[in-house]
Amino acid sequence: MYNQSVINRAFNLFLLGNNPEQIEGILKSDFPKITANTIRNWAEKPDALGEVWEDKRKAVDNAARKRIIDQASTQRSKIFAKTDTLINAAYNQIVDESGKAIVEAKTLEGMLYAFKAISEFQLKLEKDEESGFSPMQSAEILLEVLNEIPSVRKAIKTAWPEIQRKLTARFDIISKPKQVEGKVVK
Repeated sequence: MYNQSVINRAFNLFLLGNNPEQIEGILKSDFPKITANTIRNWAEKPDALGEVWEDKRKAVDNAARKRIIDQASTQRSKIFAKTDTLINAAYNQIVDESGKAIVEAKTLEGMLYAFKAISEFQLKLEKDEESGFSPMQSAEILLEVLNEIPSVRKAIKTAWPEIQRKLTARFDIISKPKQVEGKVVK
């Protein structure tokens, strides 16, 4: 009764996190006879690979998670490289190539404090990197636990499009490079 473009449209809405009832509400204006049960039947019918829509949504969500983790990892690498550069610059202001102490900063104490703070930050980054535990993993564990509770799982499914938009917005804020202004002290 419905052509493939309608089914594809419903599938795309499903991938965005909508449930059959929400999809019905969205498509009802263009297709007044469409029902949530029809959409549910499409969603539950296995394709040539034996996958249903939920399997495909999980694959898309996993790919999105991987992309976010990769972005976070790339950002960590950039931060790590910059702190390494800062440490080298601070060290070069304290000690020359022969190992002789030279001070081009306002005070030796200030430069040593900056060197110490940057070094501690870099060591923390290395420790975090070695632990292999990321904030994204925390979020995944939290979602898994919440999805084990039927009433919470239902609420999450209902609100998933909004949750996904808000998470994406927050990750975008976190991953945007920040402009830092300052002056070189000599």
